[in-house]
Amino acid sequence: MKQVVINIPDNEYPFFMKVIENFHFVKVEKKEEGNTKEEILEGIKEGLEQVKLYKQGKIKLKSAKDLLDEL
Repeated sequence: MKQVVINIPDNEYPFFMKVIENFHFVKVEKKEEGNTKEEILEGIKEGLEQVKLYKQGKIKLKSAKDLLDEL
């Protein structure tokens, strides 16, 4: 199965959803804006794992200055 991400203007979204949901071969996964609880917890878990690896000397983290310089 393939996935497609489409950006739709807010005012056209309801019409687009009515159309696309009528295709029998399309499975629509509706996702609200923002992160779910599970996504937030997964992000925290990944961050803690990076801290653990940093303390073990296995990875080097960027400084805040380096991060801001990239912007």
